[in-house]
Amino acid sequence: MKLWMSGELQSDVADLHREARRIVETKLNESFTQRDYGGGLDKWIFIAMILGADAPPYEEIKKYDGKKKTCEFRLRIDYPSFKSADTNQRAGLLCQALLECLNYLDAMNLRGVETEQRRADCIEVARSSGWGVPGQRTDAQPPTFPT
Repeated sequence: MKLWMSGELQSDVADLHREARRIVETKLNESFTQRDYGGGLDKWIFIAMILGADAPPYEEIKKYDGKKKTCEFRLRIDYPSFKSADTNQRAGLLCQALLECLNYLDAMNLRGVETEQRRADCIEVARSSGWGVPGQRTDAQPPTFPT
């Protein structure tokens, strides 16, 4: 499985995001290649939305494509928190959002998409890298999906 990360960013945090994203994406992909998570997910796309108060109100996206075995998430990260953080804290904020993606995948009840081991591996990489393991987002609404 491959993690691909990008961002919809306020221009003044673009370089900060790029630095943290490269670290997180590289370390997590190195970890993910060492384990078999089953065949239900080949590509995990994460786009961080780090935008100031005057930015357009883009909607978060949470979806899974079973045919392509791909999930895509566009989740908000608090702009002032990200901007004022150091590199390890920014990596932690990205990791926190990735853990939130796994919560949404859990709620989708997808067959063949193993989330518990991915979660444990994300947390281990975060801890061993000094990013910390932030708490869950307080603004996240419980996901609901059609049955």
